[in-house]
Amino acid sequence: MFKIFFLVLAVAVVCIDISVAKLEHGPKVKFYELQKGNFSVKFTNIGASIVSVILPDRKGKLADVVLGFDSVKGYANNTQHLGSIVGRVANRIGGAKFTLNGITYHLIANDGNNTLHGFPGNVSVHVTYKLLGEQKLSVIMKAKALNKATPVNMVQHTYWNLGGHNSGNILSNKVQLFASHITPTVQDVPTGEIAPVKDTPFDFLQPRVVGSRINKLPSGYNINYVIDGPNDHKMKKVAVVYEAKSGRMMKLWSNAPGVQFYTSYWLNDVKGKGGYVYGSSAGLCLETQGFPDAAVTTVSLWPVSFQIVIIELRVETDSHVFIDVSVSVPEVKFYELKQGDFSVKFTNRGASIVSVIVPDRKGNLADVVLGYDTVEEYANNTQHLGSVLGRLAGRVGGAKFTLNGITYHLIANDGNNTLHGGPNGFGDMIWRVSKYDKDGRDPYITFAYQSFDGEQRFPGNLSVYVTYKLLGEQKLSVIMKAKALNKPTPVSMILHTYWNLGGHNSGNILSNKVQIFASRFLPTIKDVATGEISPVKGTPFDFLQPHVVGSRTSKLPNGYNVNYVIDGPNDQKMKMAAVAYEAKSGRVMKLWTNAPVVELYTSYWLNNLKGKGGYFYQSSAGLCFETQSFPNAVNHPNFPSVIVNPGKTYKHYMLYEFSTKCVDVSVAKIAHEPEIKAYELKKGSLSVKFSTWGASITSLFVPDKQGKVADVVLGYDNLNDYKTDKVYFGATVGRVANRIGGAKFTLNGTTYKLVANEGKNILHGGKIGFGDVIWRVKKFKQDGPAPYITFAYRSADGEQGFPGAVAASVTYMLYGNQKLSVIMKARALNKATPINLAQHTYWNLGGHNSGDILKNRVQLFASHITPTDDELIPTGKIDPVKGTPFDFLKPHTVGSRIDKVPKGYDINYAVDGPNDRKLKKVAKVHDPKSGRLMKLWSDQPGVQFYTGNMLKDVKGKGGFVYGPHAALCLETQGFPDAVNHPNFPSVIVNPGKPYTHFMLFQFSTK
Repeated sequence: MFKIFFLVLAVAVVCIDISVAKLEHGPKVKFYELQKGNFSVKFTNIGASIVSVILPDRKGKLADVVLGFDSVKGYANNTQHLGSIVGRVANRIGGAKFTLNGITYHLIANDGNNTLHGFPGNVSVHVTYKLLGEQKLSVIMKAKALNKATPVNMVQHTYWNLGGHNSGNILSNKVQLFASHITPTVQDVPTGEIAPVKDTPFDFLQPRVVGSRINKLPSGYNINYVIDGPNDHKMKKVAVVYEAKSGRMMKLWSNAPGVQFYTSYWLNDVKGKGGYVYGSSAGLCLETQGFPDAAVTTVSLWPVSFQIVIIELRVETDSHVFIDVSVSVPEVKFYELKQGDFSVKFTNRGASIVSVIVPDRKGNLADVVLGYDTVEEYANNTQHLGSVLGRLAGRVGGAKFTLNGITYHLIANDGNNTLHGGPNGFGDMIWRVSKYDKDGRDPYITFAYQSFDGEQRFPGNLSVYVTYKLLGEQKLSVIMKAKALNKPTPVSMILHTYWNLGGHNSGNILSNKVQIFASRFLPTIKDVATGEISPVKGTPFDFLQPHVVGSRTSKLPNGYNVNYVIDGPNDQKMKMAAVAYEAKSGRVMKLWTNAPVVELYTSYWLNNLKGKGGYFYQSSAGLCFETQSFPNAVNHPNFPSVIVNPGKTYKHYMLYEFSTKCVDVSVAKIAHEPEIKAYELKKGSLSVKFSTWGASITSLFVPDKQGKVADVVLGYDNLNDYKTDKVYFGATVGRVANRIGGAKFTLNGTTYKLVANEGKNILHGGKIGFGDVIWRVKKFKQDGPAPYITFAYRSADGEQGFPGAVAASVTYMLYGNQKLSVIMKARALNKATPINLAQHTYWNLGGHNSGDILKNRVQLFASHITPTDDELIPTGKIDPVKGTPFDFLKPHTVGSRIDKVPKGYDINYAVDGPNDRKLKKVAKVHDPKSGRLMKLWSDQPGVQFYTGNMLKDVKGKGGFVYGPHAALCLETQGFPDAVNHPNFPSVIVNPGKPYTHFMLFQFSTK
């Protein structure tokens, strides 16, 4: 028998619209505690909150594993809801309103335009906390509607950190969620859809480290999962959380249909217990609940709302849920092998080759592999520089295969396919150093890794070893072995080193000569092997005789990324695979292997990757020779099998030999860069085209008052013309849009000198700003009620002189009646940095080729400007527009007073209203001839009104020549040169606190 300890907190809600709760007239606020053995839980009656949960780790050491405050006063201002019961309806209600029984209820918005955690009728609410048995905590929430039907959805909002509330972030925690669907959101409000988690970063059906894919989500995890099983209000398993260092594990059951998984992105300098300051990702929340925003879609109204949550907290040293979770994670570090002036460095992150230093024909030493300077950078090695990849390297089509009658669905990480073992393959893991002899005649190092059954959804446990050894004069051998321990499983491992024999920082490899001893290759569709084997003769893939790499790359859109079948029998004996030669240095690399295939990859996807010594690697900066088994062999029975059965060992040998020779090689210098691509969104009569160059708007078609459709933005017909564009047509500009005087600023005592590109000043981010690079398409949805596209770009620390790395994204969405929204987001990843993005589309509502915009009527909801000097740098003043040509508070034609402004309008307006980051009306533009009307809203404090003054004989779409005042720009933004004017709103973004910028365009006619 055991005793049950419990606490009941009750409240009767009789008044809904209360803005201030005066505690002095209510119950006394205090702490309460339940304890059983060394397991104790504290509460406060403010918010019926959990204040602390204390339990031991595997060594018996006690720690408090929930975030919170030391005093009850902290909970009186608990804006992050630490530990609270939130409701009446938890989570967000879109638009802060809903309709019930024919009545629309307008709620108090507290999250932009939405209601977060906030209604007709009186409600009686009870929350009971009980300690059950050994380290189990139950939470029972009940709510009774006393007089009216009402929505009820309560959650327990504890922030958990099983390492201890003050142990840092939870990114290394492993989480498993028993939910195969989520409810997608737009700006955190559910769309009403229910989508599968498969092939997304939201898939936690198998245990995952929280931080393994969080970089794919700008704001971390904050999404509702649909718990698997019937919605019958019976208890179901919801989640498991495991923290390796302490060994603590938490299991969660609930009778609710959903669970919000939130990784506390918005925590920012919250001073908590013991003065410890909580930052982003300091805790995780598992908020079991009804579906968010169900009051707007389908609401469940119960006379009594009843939710049960059971939380089991215990210590696991050998968990059956998490296999192969080490008590102590090996330290990530560098290792070196050396013979004479030939040296090779490694890291145990991915068992990777970090550097290979070898002399040229003159004896000059250089590092000939691409990589990073620090072990920390290899933790985010998305291009797999130098890594050992597996369990199954290459692509598995459809991310699935069938073995012995069982179909295995892998984790897709390359569209619908699995690439290099999945998002957490061998190259992403920390390997153990099994043996290390750096002083012997043939120095060597062996790395070992244990891959568990179900890892990335592959079957069976696997013991893996990689040995690197230096043999004789400038020879490197690589021996990979893998033993299947309990189930048949596919195995194909590769070494993914990027070679540049001229030196890692010597530029591209297009002038290198390559010979591949293979007369056949494996054709692909979208990079997945089709199962065919074709001859190389008569194709650009023929390297049977030495050829310069760049001599035929123009015939291949993405350069070389092809697998060759090495000539000779597939007998596991060593054969020569390839030779590479770099003329300037004279270095030669020869490669032998026992594998049947070698992949030639010319690093097309490298883009502005910051590597060793701060050097930026671009497309074609290195070449890879990846010897391997046949790719996608699990789906092509005509390919040699890659299945390894228990008791059998997979073996893969490689031998590199380096030397020099003097040969006169004719060099073909053919530039090859990533392709710029176009995308289109359509909704009704509104269609918008975009380009990956600068995440740009390239066209926008909208009807006039007679229904005639025209393109109302300036641009070019040829996408490649945007690369030489000097006027930023349609581009997303940054890192800091507009001008910075003197191309410098001081931040935290450090003066940063930027890359000037307009006299002594910097404009729109520098010579290679955000508008001058290719962005990655992260998401693209053409159908549905709100088609959208999201572009992403990662800006390196030091780019154009700016401090810190930045992850930026831009989402364009069409919705409603001819509405276009633009959502710009950016995160400072490691340093404080200025961020100010702007959308630089040139608008001509009469049509891009209709002439000037001087007869357009413009209204700007701004009564002040930031005046500038002769170089258009703000003086720091903020002046009223009244009585000046800049006054557009009432509609005026653009040309009515433009002669009083030298060259035309190019000035920042301070948008009227508080700088509270809420959407405000910014501008209206009307073209009387076509009748088109454009309205603009934004959450930014400023808008640059620019009338295309610098356009001069610009040949645009259809050969039309754009001249001065051919269009106008309305660039919502932070104030220009704010970094040098402390009286201007700050544009500094600190790590953990994201930058957001919203714009809304609405088109109509009148």
